[in-house]
Amino acid sequence: MSYLAAAGIYLILDVNSPLEGQHLNRYEPWTTYTQAYLQHIFAVIEAFKGYDNFLAVFAGNEVINDEVSAQMSPRYMKAVIRDLKNYIAAHVARPIPVGYSAADDLKVPMSHIQPKV
Repeated sequence: MSYLAAAGIYLILDVNSPLEGQHLNRYEPWTTYTQAYLQHIFAVIEAFKGYDNFLAVFAGNEVINDEVSAQMSPRYMKAVIRDLKNYIAAHVARPIPVGYSAADDLKVPMSHIQPKV
């Protein structure tokens, strides 16, 4: 992070990884949205929160990417986003934006994850 900061580079980090227990299963998210998963994503925030060049965090990357995942995952992605925002507000001295990296596919209805106004 220090080398990135010296080069003027800011980090937008995904809290998920492909490792077991460190991401949501897009087709059965209720099986992976666990206390261990939450502890993992909060630990990622803890590891990076002290760096000034830690710009933002992604709660997920293309978790909703087809018709099936569009039916199964949105409420869990909303919960992850809520949990991250609440954790950051309670444990980090500065705001860190929480985003989501959506699939670039016009057939996938992103209206499932967008908040109702």
